Amino acid sequence: MWYAPADEHAESVTEAILLDVDGMKCGGCSAAVKRLLAARPEVHSAAVNLVTGSAVVSVRSPAAPALPSQLGELLTAKVRQTTSLLGT
Repeated sequence: MWYAPADEHAESVTEAILLDVDGMKCGGCSAAVKRLLAARPEVHSAAVNLVTGSAVVSVRSPAAPALPSQLGELLTAKVRQTTSLLGT
């Protein structure tokens, strides 16, 4: 995972987190990932790129050090749930 300083003018945003997101097959998948990430209270905004298989998450201050791992686990759990429902 990669961290970048956030915009100096955004008071509540402290950093951006880059997540690798494997398994997205369509625009619906990337939209679902974005909604899932954006629903977290720590997340200011989320942008998902289907082509690169990545998501950039801007987080509110203060962000817990374990947040990148928690977001990754959240996505992994959702993918497992979805694939089990689909029987794939």
